[in-house]
Amino acid sequence: MEQGTENLTKFVEEYKTYFTQLRRDLFITGIIFAIGAIIGLFSSQAIITFILSIYNFKGVTIMTTSPYQYVDVTLTTSFLCGILLALPYAFFRLFIFFKPALTKKESTLLTRFLPVSIILFVIGFSFGTWIIQLIISFYSSTWVGANVNTLWDIQHFFSQVIFMSILTGLIFQIPIVVTLLIRLNIVKKQIFIAKRRFIYVFLLGLAVLLPPTDVFSLIMLTLPLFFLFEFGLLLNRRV
Repeated sequence: MEQGTENLTKFVEEYKTYFTQLRRDLFITGIIFAIGAIIGLFSSQAIITFILSIYNFKGVTIMTTSPYQYVDVTLTTSFLCGILLALPYAFFRLFIFFKPALTKKESTLLTRFLPVSIILFVIGFSFGTWIIQLIISFYSSTWVGANVNTLWDIQHFFSQVIFMSILTGLIFQIPIVVTLLIRLNIVKKQIFIAKRRFIYVFLLGLAVLLPPTDVFSLIMLTLPLFFLFEFGLLLNRRV
């Protein structure tokens, strides 16, 4: 019992500096999140108006089904602003925290691909926004031709736009993930090539889980996933 207590004490003393730094980073991340959330809270109406102005709602009427939806959408906007403002700092400090445990090669790779990862996220986020516009145009024109009015709930629409855009931004990291797995010798490139059919099935299943769940959206989402995977292999053709 005394031996266990002594080992725990030694562990705490040895890593005390790291725990103190981690606590400080979490505290600063929380402050940045709070600042972003407050900014989002007071700017929610302008943000919502801007997002709605991006889309062409010809043949579609955006509506609310409850007076409380304004509060829900405002809080969602506030939360997302806090997350978006705090994430860059959180990821940077996380990298600094684990950097001593990384080899020089691992550290160099992560540093080199960070700007590329950000660019791919922005492209993926924009692609998700574009997909939503295609869905709006496709289905609204279909119903207009049948003389049917289309009513969309603003909370559902807003949540779907944000959720879809963020997920596609993350999915566009596939080339980075493939490259890191190959360059760090975690997975051989030959294994990716040999298991290509199974990876395609996995990517198809991933696309099925993404909103929206209609066939049109599934096709528009699946093809880019296949391309991103092949692009990841192309980047490592000389490895």
